Amino acid sequence: MQTDVNELIESLTELLEDGDRNVRMNIVRRLDEISGVKTVPPLIKLLGDPYENIRQRAVEALVRIGEPTIGPLIRVLGDVGVRQVAARALGEIGEPAIEPLIEALDGDDREEYVKTVACALGWIGGERVIEPLMKVLGDTNWEVQNDAAEAFIDIGEPAVEPLINVLENGDAYMFQGAAWALEMIGDERAVPSLIKALEDEDEGVRYAAASALGGTIDDRAINPLIKALEDEDEGVRQVAARALGGTIDERAIEHLIKALGDECDAVHWNATCALGGSGDELAIEHLIKALGVGEGGCVGRLPPYSARFLVNQQLSL
Repeated sequence: MQTDVNELIESLTELLEDGDRNVRMNIVRRLDEISGVKTVPPLIKLLGDPYENIRQRAVEALVRIGEPTIGPLIRVLGDVGVRQVAARALGEIGEPAIEPLIEALDGDDREEYVKTVACALGWIGGERVIEPLMKVLGDTNWEVQNDAAEAFIDIGEPAVEPLINVLENGDAYMFQGAAWALEMIGDERAVPSLIKALEDEDEGVRYAAASALGGTIDDRAINPLIKALEDEDEGVRQVAARALGGTIDERAIEHLIKALGDECDAVHWNATCALGGSGDELAIEHLIKALGVGEGGCVGRLPPYSARFLVNQQLSL
């Protein structure tokens, strides 16, 4: 009987390249019905199928098989065609996959492999995955760090305190990933540490802090962001203006009006956009004047389409 099943699996495997997606869907259904370790290799191959429904059915079949699929799935996390779907399957398998994935991080430092392992750990979530993901967050490759930050976003609340600890005790490079993750998670506990970081000597830290505070829309951040409009680094001033634009707080209006005269185009552009969304009459008066052609105006410093759009927007209010 086992021989018959093995022969059936071999026959189904030979048909995986069939050009008819209905045939391939029938194959994945049949493999799912048979189940067991012997079906794992063809099911993993189907993770790279161009048809989404077939990929999803293969994931479901692998998840039902469970732990025996973990090793084979981890081995294909570096393969371009299947790695994301394999990571999703590992994420759905959940806790049993955590330790093998952590071991995988220590055994292979290929960029795409590490990124995909981080992605799988993020989908699984829980406190156990936080420490190994912190190592990935410290990677000097920004794309790898970004995937670690996204994993922390997937984890959510359990990651907040460890990420705040990075803000307060980590290096400047890790700070940027942690700040972005906390911005996306949106937990107000991070606000005091982000405000403190606006005074950091590293402009990259100040930039990341201002950007993250813009996503919190927290009243405590308004005055520190106003102060950041005077930062010596134009990138920090730029992101501070953008951050204040998300608050529409009257305390910021006067300072954003002043920022219209900033020598950096990106700063006065973000100040323009911030004031444009405020609805404040004084802001609109200054904005129209600043956008005017001639001495003191900044239309010439903006892309023509952007300038026309902003003028028309404000005149219609």
